[in-house]
Amino acid sequence: MFELFSKNKTTNIFKFPKWRCPSCQSGVLTCVKKDVITRETMASKALHSHEAWDPTWIRMSFAAFLQCDNVKCGDVVVATGSAGVSENEYYGRNGEAEMDFDEHYSVVSVVPAPPIFFVKECVPAKISNHLDVVFALFWIDPSAAIGKLRVCVEDILTDKKIKRFTTNNGKRNKLNLHNRIELFGGKNPDASATLMAIKWIGNAGSHAGGTETISRENVVEVLQIFEHALDQIYDTKLKVLANKIAVINKRKKL
Repeated sequence: MFELFSKNKTTNIFKFPKWRCPSCQSGVLTCVKKDVITRETMASKALHSHEAWDPTWIRMSFAAFLQCDNVKCGDVVVATGSAGVSENEYYGRNGEAEMDFDEHYSVVSVVPAPPIFFVKECVPAKISNHLDVVFALFWIDPSAAIGKLRVCVEDILTDKKIKRFTTNNGKRNKLNLHNRIELFGGKNPDASATLMAIKWIGNAGSHAGGTETISRENVVEVLQIFEHALDQIYDTKLKVLANKIAVINKRKKL
């Protein structure tokens, strides 16, 4: 599913990525021309009188209604953003180059947001709910999405009984995320290493606006790592297989 979100570029309305429905997560969101509303901006209209004007100067806002193709669901999602007109060069029947114009669309928000990956039922509801927020922030504020993933990591550690405070000379001190991940390493070193990678990227997200800028592509990359962390921590099938592999390697036989 990640490849459906990995490119941040405009798209023909008939070529929207096949995002999964956020309601049933089995159907695909589809859109037809009649379900797209476009309005040209006033600034764009003002340019029509310019002697050099051509259709590629047009700038619009749009809202598109995408519907789940699962007949048992049929839920509706709204995508909004900006639109424009681009030249489309092609070769006609006589083999000569011809040109016409196509509208193109750049999505800014999708409500409710489609899932960027499937969250398994073994994942605690609190973590799953946080991820719903991450999927929504992905569109409007990638840096905030990364920041929310840090909250997810904190809650995973709490779920796994990693302490949040230490007491020294009767004084209670809060452990930072780095320290908690290191403590988790005593229980699950592989997952701890994965969470530490997410933490480093999360640091960049929390300080975005300086020299570093977080893009949607960055969020997709981090979510791929985060999905792996969830599997390492909560997917019992993987843990059982890992234990079997360790036993076989130790015995050098079944």
